[in-house]
Amino acid sequence: MERLEQEKKIEHKVIKRFVSHETKLIKSSNDLVSYKLRETWEALHYKYIELNQKLVSYIALQVKTDTPLVRLFGLSNAPTPTIIICVDEYTGYYLYELEKGVYKDESSKAFDYFKVVENEIKDLFMPDVVYSASTIANPLNEKFKLYISDKRYELTELRPKIFGVKNGL
Repeated sequence: MERLEQEKKIEHKVIKRFVSHETKLIKSSNDLVSYKLRETWEALHYKYIELNQKLVSYIALQVKTDTPLVRLFGLSNAPTPTIIICVDEYTGYYLYELEKGVYKDESSKAFDYFKVVENEIKDLFMPDVVYSASTIANPLNEKFKLYISDKRYELTELRPKIFGVKNGL
C-alpha cells in the first residue's frame, strides 16, 4: 500500500476513479450530522461525504479498532482495501473498489449478492469493529491520511471463502 501525501491526492488515478463514481450532487458535511446536497466539487471540500447510492462502486466499511488500520486487514486475512482513509491511527474506512458497479435495487439478485459479500467481509473482523458505511471521511480532505492500492475487485474475488478464513482475529 502506498501512502499518498496531500498534494498528490487529486492527481492519483485511484482518487480520480473515486471522484468519477460520484454523482453530480453529493451529501456532504463537516460534522457527521448536518448533511446537505452539494455539487460534486463543492462537496469534495467537506470532511464527510456520502457515496453514490444508486450505482454502488465500493464496499465501504467503517473501522474502529485497537489495531492500527494499516495492519488490521492483514491480521484478519481480509483482502487488501483499494483505499484506506485514516481519521486517526485506529479509526477510519476501508474501501474496496468494484470492477463493475452494482445498481442498488433491493429486488435484484446482483444487489443481494453484493450484500452477501459485504457481510462476509465484515465477518472476517471481530464484532463491533467493522460496520457498513454509506457515508465516509472524504479521501481528499487534508485532515485524513490516505493509503492506496490500485486493486479493483470482482465481487467473486472478495468472497472470504476464497481466503479460507472466518473471524480471523
